Amino acid sequence: AIGRVATIANTTSGAGNPRPTVPLTITLADPSVAGELDQQPVQIEFVTESRTNVMTVPVTALLALAEGGYGVEVVPPNGPHSIVPITPGLFASGLVEVTPGAVTEGTVVVVAK
Repeated sequence: AIGRVATIANTTSGAGNPRPTVPLTITLADPSVAGELDQQPVQIEFVTESRTNVMTVPVTALLALAEGGYGVEVVPPNGPHSIVPITPGLFASGLVEVTPGAVTEGTVVVVAK
């Protein structure tokens, strides 16, 4: 069960900046796996959007273009490197979705170190 209202703890200790919390109740199918745990703090990540079968490049391959937008430096099998504009999409796990075009499956891109 997930609460519908976020609250901020009213602390008098002055320790840090309290963060909003939402009550969340998780019921285990097998309560014995929890052992002695009771009311432990946890951090949860919610996936709000996902896509499948998309072209991605490492985030560290992105270049900010002087004219605005982003690009990546591609390394063709024969010929000089070139910078091609891309349109970034979702970011996750160190990767960024790019609109297919100059970057296709198997394209080698330069990654910053």
